[in-house]
Amino acid sequence: MSPILIAGVIIVNLALIAYSVAIITEQRKKCKQVYTDISDSRCFLDITATICMIIGSENSFITFHGMIGYLA
Repeated sequence: MSPILIAGVIIVNLALIAYSVAIITEQRKKCKQVYTDISDSRCFLDITATICMIIGSENSFITFHGMIGYLA
């Protein structure tokens, strides 16, 4: 596995953790600002991870799996 793909996997997991923390914090404390700040970082991490996976992929740019991933 290429280092860029490994970075993409790590970054997408960080996005998952950030999203989970935001949801739990919002539900427990009803604090919308924290949710918004963490969700913004989650979106940035998600986009960065997708770009890393596109760059690191050895397959063609347009595949069924790739199109599903881009849409997600």
